[in-house]
Amino acid sequence: MMTATRPTRSIRSPKRMLTLALALFLTLAGTSVAQATWTAKPSTLSASVAAGTLSVKQSGFSALAHVYLSSPASALSATTPVTVKNNGSVPAQYTLAFAASGGLASAITVQAWVSTVPCPVNVSAAVPGAQNWTPTAPLTGTLAAGASTVYCVSTSITPALRFTSASGSLNATSTLSATVGKNWATTGNSDTATQSLTSMTPLSLAVTTLTDHSLTVSWKAPADASTVAGYQVYRVGTSTPIATVTSLTALSYVDTGLNVGTSYSYYVVAIDSNGNASPATASIGTSTSGISGSAWYKVKIAGTETCIDGEKELTASGTLLIFFGCKATSFDNQAWQFVLGSGTNYTIRAKYVTNRYWDLTGTGNVNADIQTFDGSSSQIWSVVPITGGNGTFTIKNVQTNKCLDNVNTLTAQGDIQVVAKTCIVGSATQAFTLTNVG
Repeated sequence: MMTATRPTRSIRSPKRMLTLALALFLTLAGTSVAQATWTAKPSTLSASVAAGTLSVKQSGFSALAHVYLSSPASALSATTPVTVKNNGSVPAQYTLAFAASGGLASAITVQAWVSTVPCPVNVSAAVPGAQNWTPTAPLTGTLAAGASTVYCVSTSITPALRFTSASGSLNATSTLSATVGKNWATTGNSDTATQSLTSMTPLSLAVTTLTDHSLTVSWKAPADASTVAGYQVYRVGTSTPIATVTSLTALSYVDTGLNVGTSYSYYVVAIDSNGNASPATASIGTSTSGISGSAWYKVKIAGTETCIDGEKELTASGTLLIFFGCKATSFDNQAWQFVLGSGTNYTIRAKYVTNRYWDLTGTGNVNADIQTFDGSSSQIWSVVPITGGNGTFTIKNVQTNKCLDNVNTLTAQGDIQVVAKTCIVGSATQAFTLTNVG
C-alpha cells in the first residue's frame, strides 16, 4: 500500500487549523485615490504576511480641460498624460473608465495609449482604438505594489466638425477602481475635465428697410473667424442661398427686386474654403416700404410671373389691359405709376404712352383699359392690402366697387382680358403684388 506524505509546511503546527479572521477597511485619499486596507491573523496553512493595503491613484486627467478653436491646428486637440499608480502593498488589477455627458460628446474623438515618452502636444492621426466619448471602452491592467503606468489621453475634433458644430460643451469623467482577487475592491473615484467650443455662426444679424423693393441684411463675424472664407445669405423659404459674400470686412448684402409692403426674413451661415457651413443664425426679417408715387411698378397676379400689360403695346384710348407673361426687358407696357390722390386712392398711369390711365368701360363698366385722363371716378382706384396676405393687394375701382380679376375672358386678339368683378375675400384671382421696376 502507498502512503501519501503531507508536504513539509513552512510553519510547523499541530493537526489543527486556526480560523481565518479577515476585516476590510476602505478609505479614499482625496478625489483620485482609491484605497483599501485589510488584516488577518496567521493560520496554520500560511506563513505569508497576512496584512496589506490596496491603494491606487490617478492624476493628470483634469488637464484635458480645453476650448476647441479652429486655429492653430493644435487648438483642435488636447493631450495629457494620465498616471495610474499603485500606492498599495500588494499587486492590483485596475480599471480606468472614461465617460462624458453633454451635446459635444459625440463630436469628440478619444484616444489613449500606454506611453514611456512624453505625450505629443498635437495628435494629428488616430491611433488604433480611437473612439468617441460615448461609449468609451475602459483601460485595464495589473500593477505591482508601488508601480505606475502612464497613458497618453488625447481628445480631438476634425476641422470640418469644428466648423459645423453648434456651441456646446461636455463634462468628461475618468473613474479609477482596483481589485485584488475576488474579494477585495476599491470603490470608484473620479477626476473631471470640461471641454467646449463656440459656434462659427455669424453674430448680430439685422435686417433693415431700404426702399419699397430692397432690404439690407447685415451681420458680424463669429468670435472664432480665422477659417471663415465667406458667408451665404438665405431668404426664408428658399433652399439655396440668394447671395454668397466673400468679403470678410463688408458684412452686408442688399436684397433687391422685392415686392412692395412685403415682409421678408433671412438667415446667414459662414462657410470655409472646403464648403463646410456653420450652423445658421436665427432668422430675422422686416418689410419693404409702401407704394412710392415716383416709381414705376409691375403688377403681378400674386405668386405668378403674369403681369398686367397694355395689349400689343397699342397706345390708343380704349386699349385693353391684359394678363401677359412678365417681361425681363422692353417692359414699358407693363410699367405703371400709382399717383396718390385723396386718402388711399390712386390714378394709375401708363409709362409707355403719355396721358393714358387705367379706366373701366364697356357694358356694366367691367372692361379694364387705358383712357385719356379725364378725372372721372372710373379712373380712381383703391389699392387695399389683403389681411394676412403679406404684400398682396386687391385693386378696387372707386366708382363701381368692383375688383380687378382674372377669369380667363379673352379679347378679340385672343389675350386674357383684365376685367372687374364683384370683390371676393380670399380670391386668388383678385390678389396682386407690386414690384418696383424703376
